Amino acid sequence: MATNERELRATAIDELEISVKATAFLQGLGVATLGDLLDLPTIEAPKLVASELLALFDELEVPYAGEVVAKTKAAAKRVSGGVGDRMRTIEAWLDENKPHLLETFCPPASAEAIAAAQQTLGVELPDDWVDLLRLHDGQEPDAPMIATCSLLPLGEVVSERARLVELFRDAGPVDESAVDAGVKKVAYTPAWIPIGRSARGRDILCLDLDPDRGGRRGQVVLVAVDDDARNLVAASVADLLAQYFEAAQNGELEEDEDEDDGDDEDLEDDED
Repeated sequence: MATNERELRATAIDELEISVKATAFLQGLGVATLGDLLDLPTIEAPKLVASELLALFDELEVPYAGEVVAKTKAAAKRVSGGVGDRMRTIEAWLDENKPHLLETFCPPASAEAIAAAQQTLGVELPDDWVDLLRLHDGQEPDAPMIATCSLLPLGEVVSERARLVELFRDAGPVDESAVDAGVKKVAYTPAWIPIGRSARGRDILCLDLDPDRGGRRGQVVLVAVDDDARNLVAASVADLLAQYFEAAQNGELEEDEDEDDGDDEDLEDDED
């Protein structure tokens, strides 16, 4: 075995570029290093974690001889209507089934805070996001939303946009094949308003206020800060909430659920 391969296999799980949830899931399996992970014959994981692991193997260019199985369950309920109607449905379900997830949503933003943020950002924010802010001003840090990200409080949205503008100030062209249709083929634009961020800061959920041809103002784009991927993840904030609700029912937001909900002890509360 080559030295580089041995060193790579010895990499600790918590040193890999994966989400906190994926790290906690693997540690719950007793996996300490990348080599331990590669030696598993089968990895049965929540869908988002399974996707992360497949992307990790591809990024590191390491062969995995086993099988990655994504666990999913059919969502029992759907949401419809505007953001207010959708959020009320979600809140009622979470209160009955997952109260710890409901507690991750922050209190409402004030009208003054919303107006001040719009003035500082220099944009008119989409109505559906403003509607959500009037109900919940983001989530607690590391709380699950979609794509390993948590919703940012409004105050952090302003500072995060400034950080991203500076981070990508001298960025060159991106690989256009890594950018989804309807999304501008650029590293970053100030018209992408960051509303969510992963725990490690690698992935950013952005409201797209200047879409490419075929896109829609207010769509939600996932921006990776360390590669060229610019993925369309939701058509709107309302659509993002629908995806969150489905993921909550499917058990994709926490690693302590299995297919029959019968064993919730191994990784209690690792969703954070």
